[in-house]
Amino acid sequence: KKFDRVDRQHGSLTRWFWTRVFETDNVFLGPERRAYLEHKFHTLYSYTAFGSVPYVPLLRAPFYVWIGALESDGEAIEMPTCTVPQTPRKFMRSFIYSMSWEDPREDFKVFPIGAADRVLSLTSGGCNILEMAAKGAEVVAVDLNAAQNALLQLKIAAIQSLDFENFWKLFGDGRHENFAALFESQLRRRLTPAAAEFWYGKRHYFKKS
Repeated sequence: KKFDRVDRQHGSLTRWFWTRVFETDNVFLGPERRAYLEHKFHTLYSYTAFGSVPYVPLLRAPFYVWIGALESDGEAIEMPTCTVPQTPRKFMRSFIYSMSWEDPREDFKVFPIGAADRVLSLTSGGCNILEMAAKGAEVVAVDLNAAQNALLQLKIAAIQSLDFENFWKLFGDGRHENFAALFESQLRRRLTPAAAEFWYGKRHYFKKS
């Protein structure tokens, strides 16, 4: 079959398998993000297909490419150069990416970012944001999922207040036996009220990796 129509849906087995696979890496798939985009924007282009998976021969993962634009009151819709949609009022149930999968060193070959630059970037796992900030750039991080921003805030708070051992337990091992106490004593005061509330309800995340 050809998977090139916006209304194409994957079978139940495919949905179950890939949802379970990504959940093992704390990436929670769901239809709400696509539904939100199609609710807020007019669809310009949509394409769904299967792509190869690095280091796993024969296995192919489903993916889609979607491009949208704001409605323009009857005028011709053009490809936007930059669209900043309104942030959802509430957090999604969790963040999707615990780390960024892209290698910023490859980006820097094309965009040599430095102290004189101001960068607007998707937050994602926050890793690339921190890489750019370490080079002296002023970075504005935005994300449709506010939980991603809460994750970045926690990483920044940990960098500012924790020693290497405790930091590695949180973001290297992914678990910390005393996270609740650490959160209250050192991290919480460095977070915005919204991020502090989010992590207060997610303290169990670090009980196991």
